[in-house]
Amino acid sequence: MNVEAMNSGYGLHTPIFTVTDLKQYHYCPRILYFTYVQPVPRSVTHAMKRGTDEHALLDRLMPRRTVRRYGLDEAEKHFHVRLGSPTVGITGQLDLLLNAGDRYYPVEFKYTRQPPAANHRLQLSAYALLVEEEYETQVEMGFFLIRPEDLLTRVAIGEEDREAVRNAIGEIRQIVLAQQWPEGTRQHGKCVMCEWRNFCNDVR
Repeated sequence: MNVEAMNSGYGLHTPIFTVTDLKQYHYCPRILYFTYVQPVPRSVTHAMKRGTDEHALLDRLMPRRTVRRYGLDEAEKHFHVRLGSPTVGITGQLDLLLNAGDRYYPVEFKYTRQPPAANHRLQLSAYALLVEEEYETQVEMGFFLIRPEDLLTRVAIGEEDREAVRNAIGEIRQIVLAQQWPEGTRQHGKCVMCEWRNFCNDVR
């Protein structure tokens, strides 16, 4: 359990997790167990490589695009924004942050042929919390840019979304600090392509 590494730069005894951890936790809590409590080797999957390639493509395309599709006349575009907060308890790198005056909009790029799932919404809400603290603002809206169809999905960020982030962080912290074996997802279809599937079956 590499808690010290997570805390480097913060000087805390409470672990700092990543926004990706939140997304993975919502997908299946046992992923966090195999990430921090009982780490197992990971390999680069086809989906991971495809996602990296898509991000590289968007890095080339996005600076030339206008922000009108976001419903904005003008906005500054900031790519790969590093955000972190010992207060919130997470850190991460946001794909794109739009700044229109005193308004801020987090944007996440996703390669999927399905609508953004609940774990993606949790991820976007986590970035909204980090943006709020970093820039002392209130984030009311975020976006998903869905590839390869190049669709834009607008997401309202409410207090229930912020509370879901805080609750998830607390539950992840409990798994890691107590070295607790959590219940797995009840959607067993997720297990079919899971890279931790064999390890999970061994523990059961």
